[in-house]
Amino acid sequence: MAFHTITLVGNLGSDAKLQYNQNGQPYVRFSVATNRKQRNEAGEMVEYTTWFNVAKTGPIAETLTPYLVKGTRVAVLGKLCPDKVSGHPKVFENNKGAMDSSYEVMAQEIVLLNKPAEKPAASHYDDEDYDEVF
Repeated sequence: MAFHTITLVGNLGSDAKLQYNQNGQPYVRFSVATNRKQRNEAGEMVEYTTWFNVAKTGPIAETLTPYLVKGTRVAVLGKLCPDKVSGHPKVFENNKGAMDSSYEVMAQEIVLLNKPAEKPAASHYDDEDYDEVF
């Protein structure tokens, strides 16, 4: 048996977007930035940011969306969703004309690390196909 999981702790880069698939099921999409500091070749401390596109399906998406606003600190437990053709992160040309990559994550659990005005219901994994989300 083989499986993988990814844990992210970071901040939302923009407000989450609630959408509905063709069957009327809700899903929420948002981006999470994770940061790390490392010395570069010159010995200077440099901060690196890695962005992840995250999606969560099911009724909990409607509950979570109002709390998933730009700057919110979250922990996400989920699985990487590689490009269906290459099996690698999705590669694309960014708005500056340079090649870039995108890491897609299907969330199983989302924990809000900031104190929201009201406490939303717990998030539980809904094993729905992610083809319509990514």
